[in-house]
Amino acid sequence: MLHQTDITSEIIRARDLTKKYSNGRTVFSGVGLSVSAAQRIALIGSNGAGKSTLLKCLIGLLPLNGGEVSTLGENIGIAPSPRQLQRLRRRI
Repeated sequence: MLHQTDITSEIIRARDLTKKYSNGRTVFSGVGLSVSAAQRIALIGSNGAGKSTLLKCLIGLLPLNGGEVSTLGENIGIAPSPRQLQRLRRRI
C-alpha cells in the first residue's frame, strides 16, 4: 500500500521532550517541534549540545525520558515498539 503525503501534512511532531544519559546528565529538556512535508530544517549547535541525540530520539533509535513523538501520524511516545518501527520503515 502506497501512502501519499500532502505537502502540508505533519511528518514529525515532538512535544516536551526530555533526554538524560545514564549518568544523570540532562541532554535536553522541554524540546518541541513540528515539521511538515514541505519544510526543510537545520539543526545547529556546538559539539556535544545533543543534536545527534535529538535526531536519534526522533527516529526511535534512542528512548526518551519524557515527552511524546509522533512520526507520520504514528504516536511512538518515548520509545517505539518493534511493530511501530517496522510499519514506519515500510512507509519511508
